[in-house]
Amino acid sequence: MVRVELSESDPVSSIGVEDHVYDIKNAIYIIILAKPLKVDKIYEVLIPFKRKGSLHRPRGYSIDQYEDTSQNGQKYVVTQLGIADARSIFPCFDQIYMKAKFKIFLKHSEHFMAFSNTEKKNTETETDIANYVEDEFTESPLMTTNNVAFALIDSKYFKLLDLSVHGTIKLFAAETSVNNMHFAHTAFIKTMDFYSDYFNSRYALPNLKIIALPPGFVDEDEEKYGIITLPDSSIMFSNESSQDKVDIIKIICHAMSHQWLGSYVTVSSWNTNWLHEAFVTVLEKPCLEYV
Repeated sequence: MVRVELSESDPVSSIGVEDHVYDIKNAIYIIILAKPLKVDKIYEVLIPFKRKGSLHRPRGYSIDQYEDTSQNGQKYVVTQLGIADARSIFPCFDQIYMKAKFKIFLKHSEHFMAFSNTEKKNTETETDIANYVEDEFTESPLMTTNNVAFALIDSKYFKLLDLSVHGTIKLFAAETSVNNMHFAHTAFIKTMDFYSDYFNSRYALPNLKIIALPPGFVDEDEEKYGIITLPDSSIMFSNESSQDKVDIIKIICHAMSHQWLGSYVTVSSWNTNWLHEAFVTVLEKPCLEYV
């Protein structure tokens, strides 16, 4: 870390930082201040930091690789944040009951498409790095740290499934598999309708991005608020097998339910986070029957 700054918001006044300590055992960063903080005051903490992604890292901020249609190695970036994983990629109050609104900025090569939980608000060309842009995303609703997500995929290889009839769900897949995603896209639409009716609560964000990743995906499905990443092989459908349809719908019912359970609403402790999966499992059967 380069520096840490802390200030009182109203009125704006700087508070001196005397030292900082890393408690590695408990994964805690301690800021030692020059004077005590006041009760019922709002403070801003600025912590510049750097974090490199790791190739094939199973959790956290991962860079993975696949072969394109010319058998050339291409990379993509995804986040995989489970319980207490967010603290491994950025400083935060990494407790499930401490929700916050997040503003995400992604700087990347211009031939990549960037995604986060919310909609892209603005794109600016970088002046200090050739062929780079910076994407700014709209501020997120209140959400837990492990729901923060972003992804970078190659725009020359990934395509948007062109179905304008339901703009809420946007499905991206490799150009070699995107034409086999129509069944999955329809299933995503129906499952969203099912959960909206079941919970009597419409999907809360403007749209949902589904990113179907090619072979080489580092881990299982990752369902976060506003964005789902999963292996393309799990939702591709190219034959008339009824069992294949059932398997795909089960995966989609599970993934979609997390837009409500674990995103829109959460438990209050990491120790009871397993309840999200328990509720989701119970709901798979009625969701499957509906679709």
